[in-house]
Amino acid sequence: MLTERRPTSPPAPLKADSHRRLLRILCFAAAVAIIGAAVFSGTHYVRDDRYTFFQADHPIDVISSQGGRWFYYMPDQAMGNKAALASAARRELLAKGFTEDTSNKPWFHFVNGEREVIVCNHEEIATNGSQIIHGMNQVPPQSHEFVVVWVRQPGSDDASVAWFQVKKFFLRW
Repeated sequence: MLTERRPTSPPAPLKADSHRRLLRILCFAAAVAIIGAAVFSGTHYVRDDRYTFFQADHPIDVISSQGGRWFYYMPDQAMGNKAALASAARRELLAKGFTEDTSNKPWFHFVNGEREVIVCNHEEIATNGSQIIHGMNQVPPQSHEFVVVWVRQPGSDDASVAWFQVKKFFLRW
């Protein structure tokens, strides 16, 4: 038995709301792609120091301060205590033109123009807004020293510091 086919009408055009919804979805996807590319690329905290006296996968934190950026690292603790790491830093940094500033004890502080490197224990250093200060000794001395390295690079770059914070949040550093 043959059935008669009724002519079908063309599909109704998309409503304006559907266009807006599709546009929002596309814009959201593009924003996620752009932010994801920026966050997960390694270009937003470029280390131009290339120091070899310590090993660390990434900075723990980055702050803008006095026309530069401070990078805070917690190096591999197997490298020894503060004095051993400072000795290795001294050999490398003096060869690169740094001088040791002994006025900031108990820190080991090396300076080369606007570049600075500080080797100290975790409880010996603190930040006050955008300033690096000597620790307030509010943390009782630890049975194990946690050595940290702070590296100052000249050139203020608030955008790279902000991107680092976003990357740190997403990667849970």
